[in-house]
Amino acid sequence: MSTPATAVHAVEQAIYETPEVKTVHAIFRVVMDTGFSMVQPLLYVGQGERVVTVFYTAVMFSAVFGLCHFYKVDPLWISGFLGLNALATCYHLGQIWWRNKKDILWHSLYPGDPIIAPLVKHLPKGSDYWWLNGFYVPLFTALIAWLVKQFIDPGLAAVLMFSAFWMVVRNFVYYQQWRSEILDARDRFIESQHTIDALNAAPASKTAGFIVKNAKHLRPSDKKALAKQRLNATDFASLSA
Repeated sequence: MSTPATAVHAVEQAIYETPEVKTVHAIFRVVMDTGFSMVQPLLYVGQGERVVTVFYTAVMFSAVFGLCHFYKVDPLWISGFLGLNALATCYHLGQIWWRNKKDILWHSLYPGDPIIAPLVKHLPKGSDYWWLNGFYVPLFTALIAWLVKQFIDPGLAAVLMFSAFWMVVRNFVYYQQWRSEILDARDRFIESQHTIDALNAAPASKTAGFIVKNAKHLRPSDKKALAKQRLNATDFASLSA
């Protein structure tokens, strides 16, 4: 994680690092991933081997069973929904087995492709990963929930809406995590490219916004120390006196 920009940011970072907040965050992730897991086997294909695990499958079936009872879904439709998930899970396991048998390399943590991807790829943002998984897939799930409410069972529709809601939340949380990683990588790249210029007091417009405070008045020995710390450099000829 990068150095906090202000004391306020430092407090924010410290709060996130407390055991209590980490525990709440872990519980929150379990809830949102569980909500997503209840429909993932039905809505995604091509998952990696470490996505479709025994524990993940057990959590998914337990969540479906428990939530269906909470919303008083008719036992017939509970059986039907669990059965569809079981068939879909068997399909994914078979696909994983086939890839291993054919020695096909596939990332074990790949979350899979939404089955509606070909249908929405020409719609606005339809090919964008975050829009696809955070808008179109939940919208499709909500549409199915509406149809289920009209023609099958309102309780089962509530279960599907529960999943749709947590899909949106989950996508937003993981987007923020991804964005933070991108910003960290971008900052490291900028610093690697412009550290010498920043130490030589180049304007921010020339260093992509990276500056070394008071660089004009740093002693040469301090500049060398900072350059070595940031770049592990041994050639300081380009540093101005």
